[in-house]
Amino acid sequence: MPRSSASPCGSSDSRLCRSTGKPVPPGEVLGFFRDLTDAAGFTLETAGTLFGGKRLWALASIGGEAAVTDPRGKMKGYLLLSTACDGTMCTEASYTTVRVVCNNTLGFARNGVAKVDVKVTHSATFDPHAVKRELGIETAKAQFFEAMGQFREMAEIPLVRICAGGIR
Repeated sequence: MPRSSASPCGSSDSRLCRSTGKPVPPGEVLGFFRDLTDAAGFTLETAGTLFGGKRLWALASIGGEAAVTDPRGKMKGYLLLSTACDGTMCTEASYTTVRVVCNNTLGFARNGVAKVDVKVTHSATFDPHAVKRELGIETAKAQFFEAMGQFREMAEIPLVRICAGGIR
């Protein structure tokens, strides 16, 4: 979905907020994420802030790990929560295989490889049960291993030289 530079949280975008429409403090965002990951059996791996504390993210391992072709190159599944305390970014929760450690990897995880699974409009009442339901927490590991199986199938498809277009 295209993002408007004039309005970081469009009508279909979201931000984790109270029913009053005011942003939830970062401690409460992390508390919700910790409770969510604990209930799912995920492991909170890392969390951080950027831009002087204006942007916040947290990453939890879902406990899934698999190799596509080389057993030494394993991919892990993560649940990412990211938000901004200054209104420049909506709160987003998504599954990713990118281990977020800085703004570059956060941007890649948010825009490059993961579709955003949950957004809550900033004018809506935050419902943690709805977020959990929308994320499909109960099936996250199964979905991860299903995707890894699809990756392995794709890796087995031979690349014809004509299709490769000179890749060496």
